Amino acid sequence: METQKINFKNLARFVQCKSEPIKPSSRQIQQSFRVNVVVLGSSGCGKTAVIKRFLGKPLPKTHIPTLEDVYDGHYTLKSFHTTVLLRIYDTDGSDRFPAMRNLAISEGQAFIIMYKLNSKESFRIAKETVDEVLQAKGEGVPIYLVGNKCDKPSTDHVVATDESIAVSREKKCYFTVTSALMGINIDKVFRELALLMVERRSLRVDERFKSSSLLDKKTDTNE
Repeated sequence: METQKINFKNLARFVQCKSEPIKPSSRQIQQSFRVNVVVLGSSGCGKTAVIKRFLGKPLPKTHIPTLEDVYDGHYTLKSFHTTVLLRIYDTDGSDRFPAMRNLAISEGQAFIIMYKLNSKESFRIAKETVDEVLQAKGEGVPIYLVGNKCDKPSTDHVVATDESIAVSREKKCYFTVTSALMGINIDKVFRELALLMVERRSLRVDERFKSSSLLDKKTDTNE
């Protein structure tokens, strides 16, 4: 089997998020950290359009297959006094470059797995991708199952909402429908993933603090 060579210099294209939200001044920020969000799904399901809508960038006028792009966008969660740098991996929707896909999954901390509401095949691939991510990352990894193109007439929808909800419950992941064209639920997906990662990080910090406090008390007792 021929080994694929990845040109890491050309792998990433960084785009600063300017529209939502505005990055606050340093005095307002108590903490900040980065989250790698990997967007997966079949070719043509709207991955690039969803990402660009979130970043406030012009939507692509025609479908051009993505090799792999990486975007950076800051997201501020005021309630946590935290700025999250979302590093968003826009992956290839085919099986042409499995090495790059595997690399993105291995680097991912949160995942958006998309399908088209008007394509049963796209939904089948999305379900398989959820299983692939769970197998690679383990249970508990944040996954958002997203049915895109909800702006299409309901008569064109071939994937029932109940079916998608059932899959999300079985796989213990989140679910919503979106429209990159209309901007429906785009911000919600990224915001909820960012919020979840901040909450998890806060819990880990609390646990480390408690463990350190218990160790200090034990040391004091021994003395």
